[in-house]
Amino acid sequence: MCYYNGVKVTKTELIRLKQIEKFIAQYRDILNCDLNQGPLYNQPYPVIKANRKTGDLDIVQMEWGFLPQETKWPYLRSRAQVADWRINVTTLNAMSETLLINEKGKTSMFAEAAMQRRCLVPSTGFWEWRGLQQKGKSGKVLKDPVKYPYHIIVKGKTDEPFYMAGIYNDWIDEETGITWETAAVITRPGNTMMSQVHNAKRRMPTILPESLAYEWLFGKLSKDDMMDLAKYQLHSEEMDCWPVDKKFLTAVDPRARANYDFLPPLGDDEAPIDFFAEARATKKGGSEQGSLF
Repeated sequence: MCYYNGVKVTKTELIRLKQIEKFIAQYRDILNCDLNQGPLYNQPYPVIKANRKTGDLDIVQMEWGFLPQETKWPYLRSRAQVADWRINVTTLNAMSETLLINEKGKTSMFAEAAMQRRCLVPSTGFWEWRGLQQKGKSGKVLKDPVKYPYHIIVKGKTDEPFYMAGIYNDWIDEETGITWETAAVITRPGNTMMSQVHNAKRRMPTILPESLAYEWLFGKLSKDDMMDLAKYQLHSEEMDCWPVDKKFLTAVDPRARANYDFLPPLGDDEAPIDFFAEARATKKGGSEQGSLF
């Protein structure tokens, strides 16, 4: 399809005009995913990466869950070893604060990818849990909070994806010789809305507007420039969210809005919820919990 009929296209329009239709026309089967459950490592995820030879973008399927270089992690040579490693280590996300230097002051496993293999993870919405204190039959505040899932979107992106900053790495299974492309989503401290929704960790993905998304892919970035983009914060006013069913993981429409009689508005986490009254009203005593970020 031609987009260059005497029209000068900006960097922002390159992604908006050329790639969105490329998604729809050629990758409908890849993108038709209502809900990808990262912790299950059970589903390839669509990722956008730069093609340095053509200057274009490639849309490929990657495994969500970054695997580091084999030379520095020699015990990750087979899928069995990876499965054992993932019991204790989660690399679905990479914190922007430790992309280059980890908590121990050493070079991060993500550092090389952050400088050389950046990608975009398209999304039309993601889920996160809001935890609220609950009180038991005696009125005493219980140790475990009750959790409500929320669906989060970028305003104005109803029919097209927005872009999360990501990094990727090629990992070779030495037993089979198969090369797997593995990716992680970059996260940063949450804005006001996300801190109220994801009130346990108060984090959010790094969501980039199209102009910055282009720079993340193609820019010749210094370490400081890369870190500035990795820490970019989308404002609360640019996002929206609503509660969904606690069993959204198996729901026909995991994005459908749910109404909870006992759920206070965002920002009001002080009054504990009467767990037993809530359970009687909803006939649900538990919840399927997990976290994307």
